[in-house]
Amino acid sequence: MLPRCHDDDDDDDDHHPHLHIVSYNVLASAYAPPDRFPHTPSDVWGPSRRAAIAEQIQRWVAHQVDVLCLQEVEKEHFAELVQMLSSDGFTGVLQQRPRCEKKPPAVMNATFYRHDRWEMHWAVHRSRSLVLGLESRGLGRLSPATATSSVWAVANVHLIAQGTDDMREQQLTSTLRYLRAHAPDAVVVCGDFNARPGSSLDSVLTRESMCNAYSTRRDDDVLDATWIEPGCFATLDHLWHSSYFMATHVLNLLARDDRHHHAATLRSHVQEGGGLPCHGAPSDHLPIGAILRPRQSRAGGLDDDKHGAATVLRCPCTCS
Repeated sequence: MLPRCHDDDDDDDDHHPHLHIVSYNVLASAYAPPDRFPHTPSDVWGPSRRAAIAEQIQRWVAHQVDVLCLQEVEKEHFAELVQMLSSDGFTGVLQQRPRCEKKPPAVMNATFYRHDRWEMHWAVHRSRSLVLGLESRGLGRLSPATATSSVWAVANVHLIAQGTDDMREQQLTSTLRYLRAHAPDAVVVCGDFNARPGSSLDSVLTRESMCNAYSTRRDDDVLDATWIEPGCFATLDHLWHSSYFMATHVLNLLARDDRHHHAATLRSHVQEGGGLPCHGAPSDHLPIGAILRPRQSRAGGLDDDKHGAATVLRCPCTCS
């Protein structure tokens, strides 16, 4: 889960715009036959897995997450999520895939946002992404320096797995080109890139003056991985943002210094060679997330100083 931050700046929290966001590939049932994951206990599958996903999402909602970007969402699952999240004040948008595709897609991206805090101005539907233009509602999330609101583009992406970096780069570049036409004030790109850190996608986003919220993450360390199978792990899920923002906190369920029993259980499981899904981690991906704030000083001007690494949110997962 992604708790609401309580730090020394909390007194000013309601006077500065900020965004709490989580991205999660939930592993569609269509892609999860049990024989594909022989390491996963049999009782993880079936209705219990869908319930575990819902439990994780409800934990983030309870801790004031603003936007949920989900990948591999099936239509019937989306309907369940809408029913569950609407009572918590969320509006959901399901990606509309191009009609030119040869067969209807089994899965789509879905983005949920709190409609009491955010107003959707526009949406861009691409074959591998869903982008929403969101504007803050109310003075609580406006900058006192400008007294004006701004539209932030949130791109929820799921780039092709069975393909090359060149193909993924084309998909990402296309998404950026289409959202750029709406001239958003700031951009967040998150989701399942199906690419490791250091790929050509990093160069694409860096050229757009974007920053990696997980800038210190290592690809050779299982505790920084987002996709894990026995003997194989990778960092495939990423969260990038405009230099307009700084990431003050990031979500890592495998945080090394988290002594909570649930986090320690999951951490030990993967360090000992266990894979995902497992008890407490119902997908083959782990969620990522961040709290993003504009680089703005208390005086109201832009803060151009280099900021340090974001604080890791040491959050209990749902291991049993």
